[in-house]
Amino acid sequence: MRTPELDKHWSGDYYCNTCGFYTAQIINHQGHDLELVDNRKGEEMESSKIAFVLQILATKCNENAESHGFWDDEDNLIATINLTTSYDRDILINRIISLFNSEKIALEMSELAERLETLRKDPEKKDEHCPEFLNIEIEVADLIIRALDFSGRRKLRIGEALVAKMKFNESRPYKHGKTF
Repeated sequence: MRTPELDKHWSGDYYCNTCGFYTAQIINHQGHDLELVDNRKGEEMESSKIAFVLQILATKCNENAESHGFWDDEDNLIATINLTTSYDRDILINRIISLFNSEKIALEMSELAERLETLRKDPEKKDEHCPEFLNIEIEVADLIIRALDFSGRRKLRIGEALVAKMKFNESRPYKHGKTF
Protein backbone atom coordinates (compact mmCIF):
# COMPACT_ATOMS: atom_id res chain seq x y z
CA MET A 1 0.00 0.00 0.00
CA ARG A 2 2.47 2.62 -1.18
CA THR A 3 1.27 6.19 -1.39
CA PRO A 4 3.14 9.50 -1.62
CA GLU A 5 1.91 10.28 1.90
CA LEU A 6 3.49 7.09 3.30
CA ASP A 7 6.62 7.40 1.18
CA LYS A 8 7.44 10.75 2.76
CA HIS A 9 7.59 9.02 6.14
CA TRP A 10 9.91 6.28 4.88
CA SER A 11 12.39 8.51 3.09
CA GLY A 12 13.17 10.85 5.98
CA ASP A 13 16.09 11.11 8.32
CA TYR A 14 14.26 10.72 11.64
CA TYR A 15 13.17 7.38 13.06
CA CYS A 16 10.88 6.40 15.96
CA ASN A 17 12.33 3.45 17.88
CA THR A 18 8.92 2.73 19.41
CA CYS A 19 6.94 2.05 16.23
CA GLY A 20 9.31 2.30 13.28
CA PHE A 21 7.95 5.64 12.01
CA TYR A 22 10.15 7.63 9.61
CA THR A 23 9.80 11.35 8.92
CA ALA A 24 11.82 14.11 7.32
CA GLN A 25 10.97 16.53 10.15
CA ILE A 26 11.35 16.56 13.90
CA ILE A 27 7.79 16.18 15.13
CA ASN A 28 6.04 14.79 18.19
CA HIS A 29 4.93 11.47 16.72
CA GLN A 30 2.31 9.94 19.06
CA GLY A 31 4.30 11.26 22.01
CA HIS A 32 7.34 9.18 21.02
CA ASP A 33 10.82 10.60 20.73
CA LEU A 34 12.34 10.61 17.26
CA GLU A 35 16.06 10.18 16.77
CA LEU A 36 18.29 11.20 13.90
CA VAL A 37 19.45 8.19 11.92
CA ASP A 38 21.59 7.84 8.86
CA ASN A 39 20.93 5.62 5.88
CA ARG A 40 18.64 2.94 7.29
CA LYS A 41 18.20 0.55 4.38
CA GLY A 42 17.69 -2.98 3.25
CA GLU A 43 15.84 -5.49 5.40
CA GLU A 44 15.69 -3.17 8.41
CA MET A 45 13.95 -0.49 6.32
CA GLU A 46 11.54 -3.07 4.83
CA SER A 47 10.63 -4.29 8.33
CA SER A 48 9.92 -0.72 9.38
CA LYS A 49 7.68 -0.21 6.34
CA ILE A 50 5.68 -3.34 7.18
CA ALA A 51 5.31 -2.31 10.83
CA PHE A 52 4.35 1.25 9.87
CA VAL A 53 1.69 0.20 7.36
CA LEU A 54 0.16 -2.32 9.78
CA GLN A 55 -0.04 0.32 12.52
CA ILE A 56 -1.82 2.67 10.11
CA LEU A 57 -4.20 -0.10 9.05
CA ALA A 58 -4.88 -1.07 12.69
CA THR A 59 -5.73 2.54 13.51
CA LYS A 60 -7.96 2.89 10.43
CA CYS A 61 -9.78 -0.41 11.08
CA ASN A 62 -10.41 0.58 14.69
CA GLU A 63 -11.56 4.10 13.78
CA ASN A 64 -14.06 2.63 11.32
CA ALA A 65 -15.29 0.04 13.82
CA GLU A 66 -15.69 2.68 16.51
CA SER A 67 -17.56 5.04 14.16
CA HIS A 68 -19.96 2.19 13.33
CA GLY A 69 -20.69 1.39 16.99
CA PHE A 70 -18.72 -1.83 17.43
CA TRP A 71 -17.10 -0.58 20.66
CA ASP A 72 -20.03 1.44 22.06
CA ASP A 73 -21.11 -1.24 24.55
CA GLU A 74 -17.67 -1.42 26.12
CA ASP A 75 -17.33 2.39 26.25
CA ASN A 76 -20.82 2.81 27.74
CA LEU A 77 -20.33 0.15 30.39
CA ILE A 78 -17.00 1.60 31.45
CA ALA A 79 -18.49 5.11 31.56
CA THR A 80 -21.36 3.81 33.72
CA ILE A 81 -18.96 2.09 36.09
CA ASN A 82 -16.94 5.28 36.42
CA LEU A 83 -20.11 6.94 37.78
CA THR A 84 -20.59 4.38 40.55
CA THR A 85 -18.63 3.81 43.73
CA SER A 86 -20.36 0.68 45.02
CA TYR A 87 -17.79 -1.77 43.59
CA ASP A 88 -14.06 -1.67 42.91
CA ARG A 89 -13.96 0.10 39.52
CA ASP A 90 -10.65 -1.35 38.38
CA ILE A 91 -11.79 -4.92 38.97
CA LEU A 92 -15.06 -4.32 37.14
CA ILE A 93 -13.46 -2.46 34.24
CA ASN A 94 -10.83 -5.19 33.79
CA ARG A 95 -13.60 -7.82 33.79
CA ILE A 96 -15.59 -5.90 31.18
CA ILE A 97 -12.52 -5.54 28.97
CA SER A 98 -11.83 -9.26 29.38
CA LEU A 99 -15.37 -10.10 28.28
CA PHE A 100 -15.19 -7.80 25.26
CA ASN A 101 -11.79 -9.26 24.33
CA SER A 102 -13.42 -12.70 24.35
CA GLU A 103 -16.28 -11.43 22.19
CA LYS A 104 -13.88 -9.97 19.64
CA ILE A 105 -11.92 -13.23 19.50
CA ALA A 106 -15.20 -15.09 18.90
CA LEU A 107 -15.97 -12.73 16.01
CA GLU A 108 -12.54 -13.46 14.53
CA MET A 109 -13.28 -17.17 14.88
CA SER A 110 -16.59 -16.68 13.05
CA GLU A 111 -14.64 -15.21 10.12
CA LEU A 112 -12.45 -18.33 10.09
CA ALA A 113 -15.56 -20.53 10.08
CA GLU A 114 -17.02 -18.53 7.17
CA ARG A 115 -13.76 -18.99 5.28
CA LEU A 116 -13.88 -22.73 5.88
CA GLU A 117 -17.47 -22.91 4.64
CA THR A 118 -16.51 -20.96 1.52
CA LEU A 119 -13.73 -23.45 0.78
CA ARG A 120 -16.06 -26.40 1.40
CA LYS A 121 -18.95 -25.12 -0.71
CA ASP A 122 -17.57 -23.04 -3.58
CA PRO A 123 -14.01 -21.69 -3.44
CA GLU A 124 -14.48 -19.93 -6.81
CA LYS A 125 -17.64 -18.05 -5.80
CA LYS A 126 -17.55 -14.28 -6.24
CA ASP A 127 -18.32 -12.18 -3.19
CA GLU A 128 -21.81 -10.65 -3.22
CA HIS A 129 -20.71 -7.29 -1.77
CA CYS A 130 -17.38 -6.96 -3.58
CA PRO A 131 -17.93 -8.99 -6.80
CA GLU A 132 -14.49 -8.15 -8.19
CA PHE A 133 -13.10 -10.51 -5.52
CA LEU A 134 -13.61 -14.14 -4.64
CA ASN A 135 -15.57 -14.73 -1.46
CA ILE A 136 -12.52 -16.46 0.03
CA GLU A 137 -10.47 -13.27 -0.47
CA ILE A 138 -13.11 -11.21 1.30
CA GLU A 139 -13.31 -13.68 4.20
CA VAL A 140 -9.55 -13.38 4.71
CA ALA A 141 -9.92 -9.59 4.55
CA ASP A 142 -12.72 -9.74 7.16
CA LEU A 143 -10.47 -11.68 9.53
CA ILE A 144 -7.60 -9.24 9.07
CA ILE A 145 -9.92 -6.26 9.59
CA ARG A 146 -11.25 -7.72 12.84
CA ALA A 147 -7.73 -8.54 14.09
CA LEU A 148 -6.43 -5.09 13.17
CA ASP A 149 -9.46 -3.39 14.75
CA PHE A 150 -8.72 -5.23 18.00
CA SER A 151 -5.02 -4.35 17.74
CA GLY A 152 -5.84 -0.70 17.15
CA ARG A 153 -8.33 -0.54 20.02
CA ARG A 154 -5.91 -2.15 22.47
CA LYS A 155 -2.96 -0.11 21.13
CA LEU A 156 -0.98 -3.25 20.36
CA ARG A 157 2.30 -2.86 18.47
CA ILE A 158 1.03 -5.30 15.85
CA GLY A 159 3.33 -4.14 13.07
CA GLU A 160 6.46 -4.61 15.14
CA ALA A 161 5.18 -7.89 16.56
CA LEU A 162 4.47 -9.28 13.09
CA VAL A 163 7.92 -8.32 11.83
CA ALA A 164 9.57 -9.86 14.91
CA LYS A 165 7.54 -13.07 14.59
CA MET A 166 8.30 -13.38 10.87
CA LYS A 167 12.00 -12.97 11.61
CA PHE A 168 11.82 -15.59 14.39
CA ASN A 169 9.95 -18.01 12.11
CA GLU A 170 12.77 -17.79 9.57
CA SER A 171 15.04 -19.43 12.14
CA ARG A 172 12.69 -22.30 12.93
CA PRO A 173 13.11 -25.82 11.53
CA TYR A 174 11.09 -27.30 8.69
CA LYS A 175 7.39 -27.34 9.67
CA HIS A 176 8.63 -25.92 12.98
CA GLY A 177 9.71 -29.44 13.94
CA LYS A 178 6.20 -30.88 13.73
CA THR A 179 4.53 -33.31 11.32
CA PHE A 180 2.07 -30.76 9.88
